[in-house]
Amino acid sequence: MKPQDSHPVVFSGAERLAWAKPRKLRPSEWAQKHRVIPTGNAAEPGKLRLSRTPYIPGVMDATDEPGVEEVVFVAGTQVGKSTCTESLIGKWVDDDPGPIMLVLDTEKSAGEVIEERIRPLVAAEPLGSHLSEKPKDNKLTSIKFDTCSLYVAWARSPGALARRAVRRCIFDEVDKYPHASGREADPISLGVERTATYGYRRTIFITSTPTVRTGPVWRAMEAAGDRRRFHVPCPHCGEYQVLSFAQVKFPPGGEHGGSVDRNLHADRIETQGLAHYECAHCHQSIAESQRLAMVGRGVWLSDGHQTIRPAVGTAAGKIAGEPPRAKRVAFWLSGSSLYSPWRTFSAVAAAFLRSLGDPGKLQNFKNSWLAEVFEETIKSHNVADFRRLLVGAPKPMLVPKWAEYIITSADVQKDRIYWNARAWGADYFSQLITSGIALSFEELHRLTLQTQFPLETGGTSQAHLLTIDTRYRRDEVYQLAKTDERVRPIMGGNDKQAMLVKYSSAGKQWGIPLYLLNTQLLKDRLSVLRSSEGRWLLNSAVEDEYLHHLAAEHKVLIKGEWVWVVKTAGAANHWGDCEVYQVAGAEIARVDLLAADPTSPQAAMPPATSPQTASGARSEPRGRWLGKTKGWLDR
Repeated sequence: MKPQDSHPVVFSGAERLAWAKPRKLRPSEWAQKHRVIPTGNAAEPGKLRLSRTPYIPGVMDATDEPGVEEVVFVAGTQVGKSTCTESLIGKWVDDDPGPIMLVLDTEKSAGEVIEERIRPLVAAEPLGSHLSEKPKDNKLTSIKFDTCSLYVAWARSPGALARRAVRRCIFDEVDKYPHASGREADPISLGVERTATYGYRRTIFITSTPTVRTGPVWRAMEAAGDRRRFHVPCPHCGEYQVLSFAQVKFPPGGEHGGSVDRNLHADRIETQGLAHYECAHCHQSIAESQRLAMVGRGVWLSDGHQTIRPAVGTAAGKIAGEPPRAKRVAFWLSGSSLYSPWRTFSAVAAAFLRSLGDPGKLQNFKNSWLAEVFEETIKSHNVADFRRLLVGAPKPMLVPKWAEYIITSADVQKDRIYWNARAWGADYFSQLITSGIALSFEELHRLTLQTQFPLETGGTSQAHLLTIDTRYRRDEVYQLAKTDERVRPIMGGNDKQAMLVKYSSAGKQWGIPLYLLNTQLLKDRLSVLRSSEGRWLLNSAVEDEYLHHLAAEHKVLIKGEWVWVVKTAGAANHWGDCEVYQVAGAEIARVDLLAADPTSPQAAMPPATSPQTASGARSEPRGRWLGKTKGWLDR
């Protein structure tokens, strides 16, 4: 029998709609539909209204864009960052499950966030229906749902970050995270590594108020292939622009007077609403009453790839260009407080006036109110400054006649070792003899401690000391120290100790002393020596790469403290570190005890102030150790 011809089944539109797979909501759609802010948890409880913060949906929805694996959000305080992170957690648990890790800065912060933000979120619907009923599944560091699990970790616990694989990782307020210890990777790298098994399906969300240019969130933004800023239209001319504090205008007065007058003027501006915004295009005044409507029409545009112009007869603008295809997308809400529904132009102007004259308050204003990095510099050296030292500089590989010690120093990296050799004389006079890169510890030993350096007075001498850091390859450093008593292992970063260099028994298992360095004070000391004409010398063979390492850092104000940091993230400063270790070596060798020759160049210069060193009280001047490398430390 011939089978009957089959006919395809035809479904009606209503039937297809009924059987269709439910479309996943975009994060902003999910938040708008489901989120309710509990009473007592926010200034505006009730159903979430993303129209109050129209810049937030674009950030949230970027996590759902095809091909995007990492989203960075740089913003100030009081703009809705918490709403953003909480809504992402809710959307993923309810609508797109996969294990999630939330990383805070400290264990205390983790506990507070769990109690104040996460538990109210998961107790409300629809997350409440997903919550496990077993008490053991609801812990301080993890919450189990029937769809996935949420883990909470803190940046100061590498073990907590490296414990399990996750699909999504949220890094909150990353500029509060500690720096990498040297033995472990930085907290963000450790967390990102946990998402590796999910490949292109993973999501990494990094957010923070910025601090300095070398902070984690700023570095993450600079690494993004697609960087976006929020543009809003002028209510008068319609031209789109990024809001800038420079365009906030307010009556003058108090800027240069005493703090009392300035604060009174700030109060007057804020209470009377005297500030306005001036359009950067038509220069007309934009009143506070026009601000929220203007922000509501804002759009995120990719830097250098997209532009927007007013569309005649419509409320929306016309976007030209396409965003770049990138796995990493960054959003920078610069001038954050100018967009916030909880602040006004006048409040921003008043906060600025109150911060004048106080570097700590000014940093908070730039970071928290404007989402800008803060760099107020008091000490800085540039390459041009160092190039001037090369004019008439002495020849390399020649120890001057006034020198008493030859000190070598080394900065150990994972695949190479930067080193230099410097001659030291009385009153901290020094001259660079030579420098280089060694690819092994054997080569380093040969180039630094086994080399015979020619003396200007005739003959040769070996180096008296090698200061070498133990941050990387510590065991190899101690093995080298066991073969030569002139090797002095050092460890930097102990910036709370009063002394520049302090003896430690931390290397006692090797039978070798370890010296702890106050690197901030040593860099201050080095800066003073560099600024003292004729006291700190280079040589005529120094190349530009060495100079760039020397100029890589400057001293800036961070969280109320002046600290030395690299000027640009990732800038090499290894020979600069060698020069810091040279100063540490001079302290270990007690250069301050050397007696100056009345005929030497340093005899005509004022003495340098001698800091407190590891060896305690000063003793009688010593000298004439050049050429002697046996027993010179047994003084």
